[in-house]
Amino acid sequence: MVTSCACVASRLLRRNVEVVAVLQDVSSARWLDGLDLKVMQAPVWPATFKRDAERERLSSATFADTLADFGLANAEALRLLMAAWDQLFNLIKPDLVIAEGAPIASLTARGRIPLALVGTGFALPPAEMERFPLLHQASAPVWREEDLLDIVNRALRQIGSLPLDRLPQMFAADVRMVATFPLLDPYCAQRTEPAEGPFFDRAPLARREEAETVLAYFSTRLDTTRPELIDALRSIASQLRIFAPGFSAGSRGILARAGARVEAGPMPLTQLVCDYIEAEGFTVHDRLALEIEDNCEVGARDPLALVDIFPRVDIHGVDALVLSACVQMPSLEAIPIVEKKVGIPVISAAVCTTFRMLQQMDLKPVAPNAGALLSGRFGQSEPTRTAA
Repeated sequence: MVTSCACVASRLLRRNVEVVAVLQDVSSARWLDGLDLKVMQAPVWPATFKRDAERERLSSATFADTLADFGLANAEALRLLMAAWDQLFNLIKPDLVIAEGAPIASLTARGRIPLALVGTGFALPPAEMERFPLLHQASAPVWREEDLLDIVNRALRQIGSLPLDRLPQMFAADVRMVATFPLLDPYCAQRTEPAEGPFFDRAPLARREEAETVLAYFSTRLDTTRPELIDALRSIASQLRIFAPGFSAGSRGILARAGARVEAGPMPLTQLVCDYIEAEGFTVHDRLALEIEDNCEVGARDPLALVDIFPRVDIHGVDALVLSACVQMPSLEAIPIVEKKVGIPVISAAVCTTFRMLQQMDLKPVAPNAGALLSGRFGQSEPTRTAA
């Protein structure tokens, strides 16, 4: 959250806007170093003080359950939190509130101060929903939304604000930016606004000098919601290879006539992944493609199914086994099981991404039951912080 805060703040500062960053964890302000802004402590949710054992028992069946367990169901705590945010707003006197992962701040500002909400697909649900949908089948919802709505509305009336008609309405704002990809959005089916994608203050990686092809995949109708996208793609059409089942036939035709290679069906991504790995100096000894085109089906797979699948891959003489090269396919539960069977490091795209992210944040690249890479045996420098 602080990294996206830094992106937004830097752009506002360039326009001579005074910025005050109100953070839940003020130690994270180190990510704002170099920015000319003020930092203040945000009011703290009751769940912050729960023991680890208590947190493990919290329900995540719906987002309402998550909010309730973090403090929304505690009427007195909610009243105090909203009063604290009210005092902060009176002190700062903002012309605009930009909130990320701060639903109580949003509720307090609602209807009083211009409000912009930013967040991932999970943290910024659609405000137009009647109620929060079930997020998984592992357990049933614990809290009744009607009870939570009553608690929230009583707190709103105490600060002179209008009540909500339904609980998801607490995420309504004057402007919203859903900073995720539709593929990773748990509310993709319910959302009417487009997902904008994550924040980047610079290109994640510099383009290779010898790069000849730009690979693009669009599963949604971004050509109609973002018509400027077609012009941007057309400018690189001679290098473009694209599969866009969500685009209209007219948009695909424009790109094809401009010189783009427009694919009629899904591209052989397994070979592309192998090519990328080998371009980094590794040898891919064998591979197996499950050929699942539906992304939702990929995300819903049982991770333990990989325990039965991996023997179909020849691992004779290899140094490591990539159990899943797709960050969307669940694999974490299978990694320690397979690693014990094969006797070599077992990794996945998600594990490697986590390892690199922790390193970049100067955190120990360690996680329990996640395989050799996150066991603590790897990492070049001694980090200064530990991730929870």
